[in-house]
Amino acid sequence: MYHPAARNIAVDPRHPSSFTHEYFHHLDFTSDPKGRQVSMSPDFQRIVQHYQGTVDRDAMKGSNPERWLAPTEILARAGELWMNERAGGSSFLDEGRAYGERWDYKPLMDMHDDVMRFMDRHFG
Repeated sequence: MYHPAARNIAVDPRHPSSFTHEYFHHLDFTSDPKGRQVSMSPDFQRIVQHYQGTVDRDAMKGSNPERWLAPTEILARAGELWMNERAGGSSFLDEGRAYGERWDYKPLMDMHDDVMRFMDRHFG
């Protein structure tokens, strides 16, 4: 869990792979020199729109779709993909094959090159 007002990250030690996701929430709120959220930047909106328009909404049943579809959540998942590719895996990430198999990453994988370019530009 990330708390933007306190700038704190809490990670369950039984699930260290969630650290990268939470760290990208932190970067979303703190890395822009003008204090804007990176996930709300105009150049990320095309990725957000594609994600929201193509994600398997049936797979979200029983959860809060608003959370899954929020730009900040999409950016954090994009950050996981980027780190997996650029770092070549880590205990702070899921296994690499999960990103190609899970429904919540599929819309990002469909735009792989755009996602990588965006992340390289903002965090590389």
